[in-house]
Amino acid sequence: PPHCFSPPTPPAVEYPPVNASPAAPGLPGHLNRLEQADLIRLSAAVPELEYIFRHALIQESVYQTLVRADRRRVHRAAGEALEALAGGQPPAALAPILARHFEEAADHARALRYYLLAGDAALAVYANAEALAAYSSGLAAAERASAGAERAPAGAVTADVWQHLFEARGRAFELSSRYPEALANYQAMARRAEALGDRHLALVAGVAAGQLYATANTLLDLPRAEQMASEALAEARALGDEATEAKILWNQLNFYRLSRRYPEARACGERSLEIASRLKLDAQAAATVNDLIHVYAALGRWPDFERASAEARRRWQALGNIAMLADSLSTTALYLGMTGQLAQALRLGQEAHQHTLAIGNRWGQSYSLFTLIWPYWYAGQPGRAVETAQACIQVGLEAWPFAAESAGAWLALLYSELGDAPAGLALLLDQVAALAQNSGGLLMLGFLAVRVNLELRASGLTPALITLAALDQIQQQPLLWEVNGAMRARAGVALAAGDDAQALAVTQQQVALLRERGLDTYLPEALALLAQALLRHGRVAEAKAQLLEALALAQAMGASAVEWRALYDLGRLEIEQGDPAGGQAHWAAAREIVGGIAARAPTAALRRSFVALPEVRALLGEAANEYQ
Repeated sequence: PPHCFSPPTPPAVEYPPVNASPAAPGLPGHLNRLEQADLIRLSAAVPELEYIFRHALIQESVYQTLVRADRRRVHRAAGEALEALAGGQPPAALAPILARHFEEAADHARALRYYLLAGDAALAVYANAEALAAYSSGLAAAERASAGAERAPAGAVTADVWQHLFEARGRAFELSSRYPEALANYQAMARRAEALGDRHLALVAGVAAGQLYATANTLLDLPRAEQMASEALAEARALGDEATEAKILWNQLNFYRLSRRYPEARACGERSLEIASRLKLDAQAAATVNDLIHVYAALGRWPDFERASAEARRRWQALGNIAMLADSLSTTALYLGMTGQLAQALRLGQEAHQHTLAIGNRWGQSYSLFTLIWPYWYAGQPGRAVETAQACIQVGLEAWPFAAESAGAWLALLYSELGDAPAGLALLLDQVAALAQNSGGLLMLGFLAVRVNLELRASGLTPALITLAALDQIQQQPLLWEVNGAMRARAGVALAAGDDAQALAVTQQQVALLRERGLDTYLPEALALLAQALLRHGRVAEAKAQLLEALALAQAMGASAVEWRALYDLGRLEIEQGDPAGGQAHWAAAREIVGGIAARAPTAALRRSFVALPEVRALLGEAANEYQ
């Protein structure tokens, strides 16, 4: 019996006094006796009389006295009464209660109906724990309903219901970053398909598992994903199942993208989008165009990138899918942060992070934090950059190790930019290296590039040369955010080694590649390196032109973290070339910026190390002591 119950409205008669005979007939008399015995108490008198048990333990004791048959009758009566009160259309809030009543009544078909309703309602608001509980109970109810189908064929569970239960539960596991459990769920789905002899259900289960292997999570296995997708595509075409074909092509987009085969990724993605759009598969179309954003960015197709970004956000908003809307915002922010649109990158990344916090999506939190690190740094907010990297590592270790690895490498580089290269190198070798080894080599190129740059500052040329040799052995195209780091590592080694010809060739190549890819955020630093190489060859006017362009780009982007370096280099060059007034004017502007950066350093130690950089000390002079 429910803890709080409302008896039928009693007839308009005068009740006997409380000291009436224990034999008083009818429900009112029974209620009076129970109230006198202090077992129940009146909860409400209007609009109907309501009573509750004096204590939950009393309710439990009464409940336990019922034999099984009586319990089932009571639960069925309670469930049917609630259905009747709701006019046959109970709201989602009642679904968990109704599911339990019908489960206890051994009415497994009706229990399954309400577990599905409860799970769908919970998943829609990202109450993932509640959704998992409902779908798991629904699967158990489906098993019991199927077991009784021989006696009552009408109660048999259809393949569509099985698919809904397994796919929705898998989605809840994925949103909770519980990828091994999601995989086990899809494997159970495959076993159910085999028991039913249902090829379509088996295909769907295989595609869902393959998707886990094709995306950047702890189960990433690109060769397995490629093999599974090839087999699944043949089966989907044999069945004439275009909807599943669109999903398989989407999986292919992702493993081609992660293995740096971007033309193939684009072809699969655009074919998937065509099928999904034609069949009006809105969720699949949204998922496909969402990942085409990465592909278009990698290919430098920026108009297509902007179109896909806007379309993905529009589709996710229409579907009400907050998790994927946040993912789309994060992806757009990531690439805007590389193309010089720092303010927009920060706005979208922050919006994405707020969405992921609201729904408790830890994977999404790590991704949104990941996209914010460098925009904060370039915008002259070192404290925010370091804190964001640290938070990304913490969440990523739990939900997405790939984000933790990249954020760890970036944090190490931030320490170096703030003057503490030894601390950055120690972090990289002591903590990030282990993550890099466990990622299947997916991010090894970026890890080694950061290591070269840190070793040049902290350990000298020899270890950097050894690491660069390992970097050159990697036969894979860098990810977009690795392009600058790899080129910068080669340029830095050439300059440190005094190989002036190689330094000029590499820095020219670096600038040309960044221009070709549209990666404007990194251009000021690359132009400054090119200016160094040009000066080695006595080409002063050309070097000054590179520095002036670097300064203009940094100012246009609002990238004060590189603006001050361009100002410093330009001022020093002007002073050396006999223009002390021009040089001092540039240094005065640089001095104001470095003072702000020092004031916003995340710790006193990093403030001291930043102020101790030779360039900063030259700018600040005696004022450097104020930051100690």
